[in-house]
Amino acid sequence: DGNWVSWYASFAKGSLVIGYNPKSRFAAQLRSQPWYHVITQPGFLLGRTDPVLDPKGQLTAQALTQAATTYHEPALLSITSATAGVFPEETLVGRLQTGQLDAGFFYANEAREAGIPTVDLGAVQLAATYTVTVLERAPHVAGATAFVNYLLGSRGQGILAAHGLSVIEPPQLSGGGAPSGLRSVLTGS
Repeated sequence: DGNWVSWYASFAKGSLVIGYNPKSRFAAQLRSQPWYHVITQPGFLLGRTDPVLDPKGQLTAQALTQAATTYHEPALLSITSATAGVFPEETLVGRLQTGQLDAGFFYANEAREAGIPTVDLGAVQLAATYTVTVLERAPHVAGATAFVNYLLGSRGQGILAAHGLSVIEPPQLSGGGAPSGLRSVLTGS
């Protein structure tokens, strides 16, 4: 039986933003002009992850497509189909910090941890949702339950918020069968 998950809790979100190199020749424009005008300028080097391999890459493609419609900027669609600027997720921060890129798409918490200045996407509001569960037939249910209690408790949520995640309070529960020992952190009571 491959049914390992009967419930999960959505507990935080990480907003998609544009992180930019403050030494980029486009940095002042990113701070003062609409991002969707700046990233389509000739010579602008934009990094993103592969939408086939990485959820952040999928969100980036969605953001660009949505922005093209919302802001009437069809040039943004050419970015989604181009292979230039697509990099493995683990190299994107380094490429930006070393000046190989002017900007890239990041989660807000990821950019915050790396000290990367960001630009909000305005009307385009997309985010990764973070979830947790205790697996059915988990070998260490007590330990897993203790971890989830900590993560969803006030100390865990405080740490998440301090590191740039938007905490979902109370967590959104999907499915049934969550351990009774998690009731207070799952219901917020």
